[in-house]
Amino acid sequence: MAHDAQTVALDFLTGEHQLTPDEAAQALRVARTVLGEGLARLRRAVADGDVPAVRELAHALKGNLLNLGLADLAAQAQELEKSAQNSAVADQERLADLLTRELAVFGDQ
Repeated sequence: MAHDAQTVALDFLTGEHQLTPDEAAQALRVARTVLGEGLARLRRAVADGDVPAVRELAHALKGNLLNLGLADLAAQAQELEKSAQNSAVADQERLADLLTRELAVFGDQ
């Protein structure tokens, strides 16, 4: 996730959710933790071939990303959710890797 995704999330939190800048920054800190933990569980589920867990965790990740106004990343999570429904293991691994790279920059703050 590029640095501008953080700006998008902060703008979304202050705009759509009407949080103060301090509240938005705090919400973003919490979101980083939630996203990091969810992504770690998702990667374990992909590695274990646990298709129901991949679907569930990708769906939850999608919702968390949408709550931050990050529709492009949410679309990637939705694609991962759909690949799990189709049991496309290679796609699940590729998409989990992509989300990991995108979210790594987001969590580095």
